[in-house]
Amino acid sequence: MWRKILTFFVVLGSALALSSYSVHAQDTTSAEQVKRTLETQGYVVQGVDVYRDAQGNPLPNIIYVVMQAITSDLNNPAMRVQVLAGFNALATYYPAIPTLVTTLNLSPYRLLFTTDSNSYRQAWYQQTSMTDLWDRTRANVVIFDTRTSTYYSSKDFSGPDLFGTTLQPPCSASRFETYLFVQNNFIGQELLLSLNRDYYYIAEYKIPGDSAQHRMSLSPGRYGYTARVGGSVRGSQPTDYAGGGCYNLTFSP
Repeated sequence: MWRKILTFFVVLGSALALSSYSVHAQDTTSAEQVKRTLETQGYVVQGVDVYRDAQGNPLPNIIYVVMQAITSDLNNPAMRVQVLAGFNALATYYPAIPTLVTTLNLSPYRLLFTTDSNSYRQAWYQQTSMTDLWDRTRANVVIFDTRTSTYYSSKDFSGPDLFGTTLQPPCSASRFETYLFVQNNFIGQELLLSLNRDYYYIAEYKIPGDSAQHRMSLSPGRYGYTARVGGSVRGSQPTDYAGGGCYNLTFSP
């Protein structure tokens, strides 16, 4: 299912990159109602349209609205409100179309959020949780970089604020190793990190308190840890670390 959604986003993102967001005659009335509804809520609406294939032919099972994003933070409640407002307007004025897409322009990015109309209506009528709907939508957001025509997920960024964080570099670990990046935010205090594999102690590392990421190269397996810093002790149950993967541990006061 996810592959189908991603394929749709790839084509939709390309169409949005080239589109002037014109409203087509056959759905002008509904499109204008969506636009007017969202503008009365203070949003800048840049277009409403049914999805079109590469030849420009309408595919009436997908409808999208394009708005200027009002925040760059994916965890800001204002983004949730804006995305759900887009879904609500589309579901109201295009009740027969099953797939709803709210697209937010955040130059150089376009944020693509999708849901199906049935799921949205169930949440609207409190048959399911609107919070759960948002959590699923937020987790599956696709981020299109107009500079490189590249698609990312939110996990490709180092934090939820797309302008306050950076893209994570690709993991360079081979399939025979795994990288563990440890960051100690207890400034000036050394952190002692004891690693165990399948509950057997294997090594202890000293991590300086400099807020830098310190890389460890490990063989793939299940690892747990005990960390001692600032008079506190923290630990974890064993977790799988796959070959070719990069993982992060951050310790903060």
